[in-house]
Amino acid sequence: MKKIFTLLLLITTVLLTACARGYKTVNSCEIRPKTECINIDLRHTNLRHADLYNANLSKSDLRWSNLSKANLSQANLNEADLRGANLRDANLSGAHLDLGTRLFRADMQGADMRETHLKSTDLWSVDLSNANLSGADLSGAWLVSNNLTGTNLSNANLSASSILFSDLTGAVLHGANLSEADLRGAFLQWTHLEEANLSGADMREAKFSDVDLSKTNLTRIDLRGATYDKKTKFPNDFDPKNAEMVLME
Repeated sequence: MKKIFTLLLLITTVLLTACARGYKTVNSCEIRPKTECINIDLRHTNLRHADLYNANLSKSDLRWSNLSKANLSQANLNEADLRGANLRDANLSGAHLDLGTRLFRADMQGADMRETHLKSTDLWSVDLSNANLSGADLSGAWLVSNNLTGTNLSNANLSASSILFSDLTGAVLHGANLSEADLRGAFLQWTHLEEANLSGADMREAKFSDVDLSKTNLTRIDLRGATYDKKTKFPNDFDPKNAEMVLME
């Protein structure tokens, strides 16, 4: 009798453990940490708060899915389709989105993207306002017409990236590498560029307002037609007039 009771207790424990896990499954994809869901259709799926830490979602279709506040830290999203996806406040720290990942019009406001891999990624029209991209690799990335207001890009690698006509109001680029970057027509008000490297950057027609550039590397920078106000500060050896900049009274 004692053996039967012990066996029943063991079976009950196993069943309760299995039920407690209760992982959601969508189109054969088990929604859990370290899951392997390659080339799976997850369009329009509600994955809010989902724990997908270190998951492999490469080549999967996540268009218009809700991934707000999801944990995608260290996830593999290479070649995934995230167009129109809601990634607000999601954790993408250390995730890989640098090999053909599509993000057109994705909402990434407030996302944690520290040290995320975004090399040569197309981020056109992606809302990255108030996101944390400190230490991220955005070299060669395409950031045209982006909302980067309040975005933390400190120590990020933005070399040879395209940031044309983007709004960088209040963005933090302390120590960022922007060498050879294309920032034509970008709007920079209260933007933090202390210790940033802007050598060789193209900033024609950019608009500066109340920006401190006194400790920024401006060697070989092209600022023709760029505007600035009296609150904008430059290095002691830099003459904005010689750079063909325009003072806005």
